[in-house]
Amino acid sequence: LRRDDSYGCAFLLDMDVHVLVLPPCRWLTRARKLVVGSDDLKPASVRGVRAWLRSKATALQYNYTDRMRNFLAPNGDDFRNAHRHLCFTCAIVGGPKSVLLPALHDVVQAYKATWAANVTKQMMVGLDMLLWNNAALAHQESR
Repeated sequence: LRRDDSYGCAFLLDMDVHVLVLPPCRWLTRARKLVVGSDDLKPASVRGVRAWLRSKATALQYNYTDRMRNFLAPNGDDFRNAHRHLCFTCAIVGGPKSVLLPALHDVVQAYKATWAANVTKQMMVGLDMLLWNNAALAHQESR
């Protein structure tokens, strides 16, 4: 993907995801958007994907960034507009290479750091969602 200039945009999809329409690459490139599918529209205080992520973060002893701690907080009031952010799924991630590749690099580095600190754990269910949500929130903040 890095070496082939014929690809302006790319999407990473879970094997069980069916995509009807992808946004045109020219729109994403112009807007410099990282596209991450949304998984939950409920506020952080309501049982849903965020509550599931909080439970996975606790079980994994996830090393929270401040943005993730606030994003997953049960009370959305302790982060400005946290209750307005979507919870993202890692089943659909994409965008222009100039945006997607740095985000993918950040997620891979976070995986490496997490796995290095948890070498005895063979399966870390939910880690992908935690890391992609952190990357998506970082992208929103940088815009």
